[in-house]
Amino acid sequence: MREQLKPTAKIVHSPEFEAAAVKAINGGAMSSAEKAAVKRFEEPKRGTKREERAEDYASQILRAGPSKRPKTGGRSDGTIY
Repeated sequence: MREQLKPTAKIVHSPEFEAAAVKAINGGAMSSAEKAAVKRFEEPKRGTKREERAEDYASQILRAGPSKRPKTGGRSDGTIY
């Protein structure tokens, strides 16, 4: 089984891809060949649009915590089922 786990094993289709995957998981620097091997899996950078939005009412209530939430189960007349 140890032979199959080596980067030079017969089952490895692309040694550059294998090395790039390991480096991506471990946060290592990749060579240009390794970067090219994983280029198709790269996601485009996303903007910070969500961070720039004003906070909505639901988010404000959730962030406020349980002390700001109604204690009656959500009903204004105090009825609990």
